[in-house]
Amino acid sequence: MGLIAVLVIGYVITGPLRHMVDTASRIADGDLTQRANVASRDEVGRLATAFNRMVERVHASQTELQQVNQSLEARVRERTETLQIEVEERKLAESVAKRAAIEAERANQAKTEFLARMSHELRTPMNAVLGFAQLLRRDQQLPERQRSRAEQIVQSGTHLLELINEILDLARIEAGQLSLSPENINLLPVVDEVLSIVRPLASERRIDLVNALNETDFTVYADRTRLRQVLLNLLSNGVKYNRLNGTVTLSVETIDDAKLRISVVDTGNGIPEHRQGDMFQPFNRLGMEDSAIEGTGIGLAVSKRLVEAMHGSIGFKSVAGEGSEFYIDLNLATKPDDPRWTRDRSVGANRIGGNLPAISVLYIEDNPTNMELIRDIFDEGVPNASLQCAEDGPTGIQMARQMRPDLVLLDIHMPDMDGFAVFAQLRQAPETKDTIIVALSADAMPRDIEKAMDAGFDHYLTKPLDVEELIRVIDRVTLRIAHR
Repeated sequence: MGLIAVLVIGYVITGPLRHMVDTASRIADGDLTQRANVASRDEVGRLATAFNRMVERVHASQTELQQVNQSLEARVRERTETLQIEVEERKLAESVAKRAAIEAERANQAKTEFLARMSHELRTPMNAVLGFAQLLRRDQQLPERQRSRAEQIVQSGTHLLELINEILDLARIEAGQLSLSPENINLLPVVDEVLSIVRPLASERRIDLVNALNETDFTVYADRTRLRQVLLNLLSNGVKYNRLNGTVTLSVETIDDAKLRISVVDTGNGIPEHRQGDMFQPFNRLGMEDSAIEGTGIGLAVSKRLVEAMHGSIGFKSVAGEGSEFYIDLNLATKPDDPRWTRDRSVGANRIGGNLPAISVLYIEDNPTNMELIRDIFDEGVPNASLQCAEDGPTGIQMARQMRPDLVLLDIHMPDMDGFAVFAQLRQAPETKDTIIVALSADAMPRDIEKAMDAGFDHYLTKPLDVEELIRVIDRVTLRIAHR
């Protein structure tokens, strides 16, 4: 009886336990669908029930974990796709930006080339107009009435040339092609030069030009040519837009010991307040479009950009009916004792006097009108020089090697063989390797001049020619030859 009891107890207890062990083993292998049999309500049954609850919680946790994993995987896939799209978009953006930069560079290059061509094409006919008019103005045997007409041609042609230059300057600035050469500049000679240019216009309009500068040597750090251009524009505007018998005053004051303010004050009609916001807009003449006063509305726009390019600022004050004050603030020279600013760079110097030695000159030029102009200039203004002309590059090289001239005037823009190629051959030839060579061209862009000077030209003159400047250059060349 005792044995039977033991067997029965063993069957009742060990059987369910063995089943739970088998179930646990299958669960451990990953089958969470397994459950233990609950055959009784005793301790074994309660153990089986607790076991099943534990398995259900594990199964629920695994299900939740699977959902979380699926969600994370979905997010990873989504993020990966997003990153791939971002990478592709970035690559596309970089490609577009690269293409845009290339196109912008091409556009700038095309604009630069267009400006160079326009400058050349506009200057070429102006060379004949202004050149021959200057010769007529110099002719003392010409009746006064005819000389007066020649003077009008020169003035009108010079005004047209200034408009051309302003338009080209504005285009160069907007294209990022403007180059400056800042240095320490003595302001007094620049002001004297500009006032001498504006004074005839002021006298014609009965405007009193007042130079309020004292003899103090003000020095600023700026580009001399561009500073002259800005002051000329401000003074010319002060005269043109003034009233009859009015006044234009130029004055200077220091600001915070670091900047110099140059002011131009006029007694004109002033600028209405509602138009003052448009003051520096290109081609905006503030309601003066239909007036008899010459202008295009470009000068102030160019002046603003030039002053800012020299790290300065420009501004104005105006009261309608009373007049206007325009001023520019520039940096004072950091080294006032720098000898560079004391150099005599006046373009209005008189011609060298005295008996100059005879020299021989060869002019290489493909344009017959320009050739005729130079012949007339030499006939009337350079009596000490004998001139010969060549109508193309190869002929010029041959003539130069034969005649060995003291000076070669060389056009740059020629169809068969440009001036640089001619220059290179003249420098290589033993007969002309030391000959003074001056470029004389309508290629007047800064890069053209810089390229020629870097190549080794002795001087560069731009068309339209300033006859007096050409004569001064020839005189200096003559003295240089005489002192060899």
